[in-house]
Amino acid sequence: MQKALLCGLTLMLVGCLSIESRRAMPEEHTQISAEGEASSSKIVFPLFGSGAIAERILETGILEIGNREAPLVLLLFTNHSCRYCRQFQEDLYPLLLKEFIEPGVLRLQVTVLPLQKYPQSRMALTSILCAAHQGKGAAMHNLLFSIPINQQSILAEIEEWPMDRDLFRSCQNDPVIGLRIAELESLARSLHVTLVPTFFLNGEKFVGLPDAAELRGRIETKQREVVGK
Repeated sequence: MQKALLCGLTLMLVGCLSIESRRAMPEEHTQISAEGEASSSKIVFPLFGSGAIAERILETGILEIGNREAPLVLLLFTNHSCRYCRQFQEDLYPLLLKEFIEPGVLRLQVTVLPLQKYPQSRMALTSILCAAHQGKGAAMHNLLFSIPINQQSILAEIEEWPMDRDLFRSCQNDPVIGLRIAELESLARSLHVTLVPTFFLNGEKFVGLPDAAELRGRIETKQREVVGK
């Protein structure tokens, strides 16, 4: 079933037009900051993990946030060591939440693009998947922009979270998680995703951090297309 869904998503997306954002950088400058560059301040969105915004983990291993019936889907490949990805989380996610996700127009799908240069990428993706099984995937994704990505730091931060920490640790060592990550890496390769952030809006690819007006315009254009069908 997982392979079938993965293949279906791949076929839907791989043939779409690739549109390079004006902010996209060449591959040798992959928009990844030094590990110590991240700000010590934490991004805080009270709705994360509160149950106010629906979230679910798809069979493909992708975290989905928002109404499952929303007609628009924004798939995001991100990395927590990327300053542009953090900027998206700080500046553009609140806009999406208020204008498109909460009204039921848009579902945001999030996955981490593991990068060999940053081995902590897989720890981040594992933590999101395991937290998502307890309804805290979005909260974990948000947290990882603000802390060192290692098991000790993560466990310390979630000490007071309403979740089963023993189950979380057990999940991190589950071989099924490794298989899920391999499938997500295969999906990224099939879609030729090499830079972060990379987006697919209802299958249309664009790379690099858009500004607020550009992102809003893309979504509103797709919304009109859907309504017009």
